[in-house]
Amino acid sequence: MRKIHEILRLRFEVGLSFRQISQCADVSTGAIQKMLKRLEASGISWPLPEGMSEPRLASMLYRRYEEGRLVDCVDDSLEYDDEDEHGWSDVIGPDWLLGNVAHYGG
Repeated sequence: MRKIHEILRLRFEVGLSFRQISQCADVSTGAIQKMLKRLEASGISWPLPEGMSEPRLASMLYRRYEEGRLVDCVDDSLEYDDEDEHGWSDVIGPDWLLGNVAHYGG
């Protein structure tokens, strides 16, 4: 559940190479490169904003497109919690996404 945060931490705080991160996080170097490109395109930077949850980060990085147009974040069936004091809403469902957030879209 914490793969995105961990990969970003290993890259930006620890300074590991893609290959080293791949070995530590058990994720392919290609998936890591794609994730970092998505991070750059999203306008989010490291360190992440306070209160940024893993599901919220995943929904911002892995958006869904059809015919070149943004349709929605990840899936139409996302369920959001109430906003916290920072204005962030966690994704609280569906369960299939929460259990696979590290692998979704990557």
